[in-house]
Amino acid sequence: MLEKLTGVYSSKKSYYVELKKQIQETKKRNTQLEILFKLAKSMDVDIDLPEIMDSIVDELSEILPFDHLELVDFTRENGAQNTFFWKPNHSLARHSSSQDFAQVIKIHLNAKNSNVGKLLVCNHQEMNYSDTDLLFLEQLAAQLSVCLQNLNLYEEAIQRKIEWEETFRAVQDPIIFIDLDYNIRRVNDSVLNCYHLELEEIVGQKCFSFLHNEEDVCNPCPVREVLKKGKPSQQQMEMRNGRIFDFSYYPVYNNKNEIYGIIQYGKDVTKKLEMEAHWRNLSKQVALGEMAARVAHELNNPLTVVLGNIQMSLLDLTENHEDYKALSDAFNYGLRCQKIVHDLLTFSRHDKHVMVPLDLHFLLDESMDATRFQIDYQQLDISKEYYQHLPVIQANPDQLKQALINILTNAWDAMQHTPEKRLAIRTGLIDEKVYITIEDNGCGIRPEHHFKVFDPFFTTKEEGTGLGLSISYGIIKAHGGEISLRSEAGSGSTFRITLPITPEERERNVQLPGSHSQGDVNISEAMK
Repeated sequence: MLEKLTGVYSSKKSYYVELKKQIQETKKRNTQLEILFKLAKSMDVDIDLPEIMDSIVDELSEILPFDHLELVDFTRENGAQNTFFWKPNHSLARHSSSQDFAQVIKIHLNAKNSNVGKLLVCNHQEMNYSDTDLLFLEQLAAQLSVCLQNLNLYEEAIQRKIEWEETFRAVQDPIIFIDLDYNIRRVNDSVLNCYHLELEEIVGQKCFSFLHNEEDVCNPCPVREVLKKGKPSQQQMEMRNGRIFDFSYYPVYNNKNEIYGIIQYGKDVTKKLEMEAHWRNLSKQVALGEMAARVAHELNNPLTVVLGNIQMSLLDLTENHEDYKALSDAFNYGLRCQKIVHDLLTFSRHDKHVMVPLDLHFLLDESMDATRFQIDYQQLDISKEYYQHLPVIQANPDQLKQALINILTNAWDAMQHTPEKRLAIRTGLIDEKVYITIEDNGCGIRPEHHFKVFDPFFTTKEEGTGLGLSISYGIIKAHGGEISLRSEAGSGSTFRITLPITPEERERNVQLPGSHSQGDVNISEAMK
């Protein structure tokens, strides 16, 4: 009857003893399953190995008596090993040699054909572990093997993530990650430094709004092109701060080989383009200078004779004579040809002129006086902002005056069709150099011509020779200075000239009152 009711074959006398054993075995098996469950659960949790063992050692000591438990981790870098010890009271034990124990059960922890560690169960006396206990130890070792490998993989993934993030942040060129909806999701430190913004001010903005100040997707749009073709795209663009960048756009794929974002990588090529233009100018000047010198010398003498004969003929005629107008036109065009020859000689001349200390303000006023026959200053609204304590410079007055006259004449020509003509001239000091800005509100210069305006013989004027700005460029460079252009079509142009001050003035360490040491505030004001 007892066997039919309980499944326990025993006499009535031993029934309760057998039943108690079965209950204990059931509890033990449940505890084993709980331990294995905790280990399995810990695979997805960011905790270290001692914490994992701490969570099970108490329960383990209840179902598997031991005096010393040792776990060795072989997954460390450079072959190093981490060894942890426990006693039955759930506390980390001091280091003990396995030789100190009468019984040592050693189980190797293997994962994917690799030995990742070992588990040692040690006792001072021989313990009679059942086959069920030994089977459980094998199951425990298998779970610990997976835990060790997963923890190692997790640490490697975290380390790679950190390394990738540090690399991403450290790249000196701007990098932007854009999602499929044109939202900026991530930028590196170079972007923050370039725009002087915080990360929260950039992330979440639309790329066309942040980069191009547009309200809708650009046309053409390189991001859309990458999404459509699945191939990288390139674009050269001038930024809001005036710098020119070459942007490359690369598709980013997920594990399903689907594009889930775009990487925009930028390279500042402003200096590269400036250097290319500079060397292009130099090579042209060398070749054209030699040609111009020969042509000019060959034309100058016969042209002088032609102009002399025409002038003598005009003296013998009255203004009412039928040939007077034709000869006058011939004489005026001859003078123009003579000016072109003079410009060619100036362009090709490489003579060294004497440098003397100069007052730049006095030279500017002289240059304006010298152009009164060419420029109708009565039609001009002229504003002068001269820095009061401008130091003297070392320069050749004739050459520098010619450069200034060329730029002033160029500004006047650009304003011919402007109703209200305005000319602004400013001077200042920056980085131990004086600067001059000459700003007009004329027709401006198209972007594609910005790097050509200083090229010899490049002109957009119907009657221009294309030598004025090229000559000015050569003169400024010969003085150790720089000349640059800032212009927008229809909004006028600004030429900026910087020239070094004399060594004596440099020793005085002259700076603008109340300005930064680099003069950033003053140059920004001059370039408004």
